[in-house]
Amino acid sequence: MLRMQFRRARSAGFTLVEVALAIAVGLIVIAGSVIMYNATKDMAASSTARERVNKANTLIVEYGAANSGNYPASIAAGGQFTTMWKLKNPEEYNSSPWGGFTGDAATGVSEMAPISDGTLDPASAPNHAADLTTDPTKAANLIYVQIQGNRYSKLQQFSNPTAINAKGYAVSIYDRTGTPWFHLVYGQ
Repeated sequence: MLRMQFRRARSAGFTLVEVALAIAVGLIVIAGSVIMYNATKDMAASSTARERVNKANTLIVEYGAANSGNYPASIAAGGQFTTMWKLKNPEEYNSSPWGGFTGDAATGVSEMAPISDGTLDPASAPNHAADLTTDPTKAANLIYVQIQGNRYSKLQQFSNPTAINAKGYAVSIYDRTGTPWFHLVYGQ
């Protein structure tokens, strides 16, 4: 009888292997949860970036409608679009959708010099896809460029291998690592 009580007392606890196994399973579940949380957070931020580009596009279209179809002039050092964006969106102009500030905390916008070498024929449009390279110092900045005249120029969204024939203007955003043309919207 005494021996039986002793055995029950010993078998009532967990072995070291069982405890280690439980800890390993718990760590795997936690790691999976962290990965899923980060992926969800990144998708939400990317969606916010797309929304921001679409909001900038609306601002440009409204400007064009109020100015006889002329879009804001783009100037490499910051032009009309930068000023409009700052005035209309003071809470967003230098904040990154991915968290923190944009690469350029002063304006949050990277304007390109106007593209003036476009062509009337989309098939022979000059390729400006490589005009912007990855630049971590511009992460999350909006990009705006005016395409002068009624002409086409090729631009390429980084997620799409096919260049897009843009006309009038193009607005986009650098992604969180500074890759340009994350989400590209353009006029026609």
